[in-house]
Amino acid sequence: MSQSESFPQLPLDVYAEIFIRIPVVQDDSSIKTLIACTEANSQLRNAAIIPSIWQPHYLARYTHSLEAKEAERRRDIKDDWRLLMISRLRLDGIALKALDAVVHLTSDRTTLAREVCTHSLDIFDTIHLEAQQPKLAKEGLASGLTKFYWAKQLSGLIARREALGVWIDCLVHNKNSSWLFFERAIAGLSSFFGVSLTQISGQLDAVSQACRNDLIASGHSVNPEDMDFDEFTGFCKAICTSLRAQGFGAADADNYHNLYNHFPHTFLTTHKHTLPLSLVYIFVVVARRLGIAASPTNFPFHVLAHVSTPNPTHDDIYVDVFNSSTKAILSVRDDIPRLMHQARIQPADMMRHIVPAPAGHMLHRAARNIIGSPPTAPDGEAHPWADRQATAYATGCVQFLTGSFEVLPSIFDCLTAYPLDWALVLRDVLLPHLDPGQRAHLADICDAVVLTEENVLKAVNRRSENSVAIKHFVGMVFLHAHQDYVGCIRGWEPTCMASEEWIIQMRVDTLKRGRNQPFYHILAPSDAPERYVAEENILPCILTPQLAERFIKQVAEISRYFDGVEIGLSDEARGRFLPSPEKLSSYPEEDAARGAGISVQPPLAPHQ
Repeated sequence: MSQSESFPQLPLDVYAEIFIRIPVVQDDSSIKTLIACTEANSQLRNAAIIPSIWQPHYLARYTHSLEAKEAERRRDIKDDWRLLMISRLRLDGIALKALDAVVHLTSDRTTLAREVCTHSLDIFDTIHLEAQQPKLAKEGLASGLTKFYWAKQLSGLIARREALGVWIDCLVHNKNSSWLFFERAIAGLSSFFGVSLTQISGQLDAVSQACRNDLIASGHSVNPEDMDFDEFTGFCKAICTSLRAQGFGAADADNYHNLYNHFPHTFLTTHKHTLPLSLVYIFVVVARRLGIAASPTNFPFHVLAHVSTPNPTHDDIYVDVFNSSTKAILSVRDDIPRLMHQARIQPADMMRHIVPAPAGHMLHRAARNIIGSPPTAPDGEAHPWADRQATAYATGCVQFLTGSFEVLPSIFDCLTAYPLDWALVLRDVLLPHLDPGQRAHLADICDAVVLTEENVLKAVNRRSENSVAIKHFVGMVFLHAHQDYVGCIRGWEPTCMASEEWIIQMRVDTLKRGRNQPFYHILAPSDAPERYVAEENILPCILTPQLAERFIKQVAEISRYFDGVEIGLSDEARGRFLPSPEKLSSYPEEDAARGAGISVQPPLAPHQ
């Protein structure tokens, strides 16, 4: 029986209706289904190439793009969504090939990352899809951590470069005329956590749509131009009411200084009870989407929103979003002078505090607020190391762009967590705004760091070439003999190679074996994730699933140096982190060393 007799052909419109019902998802599973249908037979192909079928899949997969490039593609392809999809899939292929090369070190990473940056937002979506943490199975994980790490680095790099472009416009070139600069400038703070401007915009769109729905449901007109003064002020109060209904509100005293109150990706989601500036940010963006000319003001004590009334004969109003549950609308004639008097602002200085503030001023204020936040959470626990690095990096860049060049050393300290940013952010984006002398000096520093990194990657460490026996292996987890933390070995040296100053400070010579014993570079899920530990202080332990999860979640670099996880099953098979291609190249004899049973100390189960 022929295939046509087994499977009778259906009408074209039936196939088309079936294809329309293929689930719309951001990954490529549905796209692969459609592509397979175009290759099956002529009848399926004729249905599968209908452009409108591809549109929802295209829009779901590609939420980011370079605007000029996307406009050019749509013009050239005339909005044929299938051909648009094919053009973007080609770019995805370039991005994934570059990512694979970054993971496997087939070329220097700076060159590869620079190629990725040339495509920028056009490939953000596919890189970001790869930056999803792989799930750890009961028996472990064969591979995937290293791709996750570098995809996260690359997508974050694209997001930071875009945000810094906005900040440079606001802080250096004084391009503050559009309210959109305010939205994008504050959104840029989240880019240091890997969240793009487009992702923040999408969250704000959802808040705005919910506000619109609430306003319509409560009988409000959504055309501000047709409102009288009372209707207009009522409309502004209704926006505040809707925001409170969505969970937004004033932070209480215990949580007021919480670090996460400053960043859009958190105050729009998990920390909705937040600061005045953050609430005004949400109000202004929502109001603008609803057609109201709202702006932030650089008001003393806490930020207010300025709103221009549609009728020029009416006074403008001020909205106190933070205190909106008691009094949202403030009068320019009564309330504002009273508040200015309380703040001891002289009448001659009043105007600059109550007019719409430039985006750059508000960004600078936000950065100062962040710097003033305590280093610990309300419960007294220190914020995660990675979050502290992101925070310091973001505020350092704002300070640098406002002329505080002395913050560069603190930016340098942050870049441990952002290995690609030395060349592709600091050198390429920030340094052009220094004077020529400073620029040349700091460019040399950046180049030296990149060169050192490349040399480290080229170095090969072989046990067989050392006269000293190296007891432990890369990827082994351990409990420190005297301090209450667990660690994972990421490298070793036959003797202590630290500076003499460090050796004295850490009293290395008081150890039983002193400085002339192997020392290990280790990663720890603790306040200081990178440490240098003497061999005598390392007690091997079992790598449990819980401990592996703790490392992966709390120590970003574990995914750079290790690609998978082998869960421990017994005292004889304690488990380990599986080296990444980078580590396999640098320490080629570790598997053999592990197999030879070099690590022979009794296992200890660490505290979870």
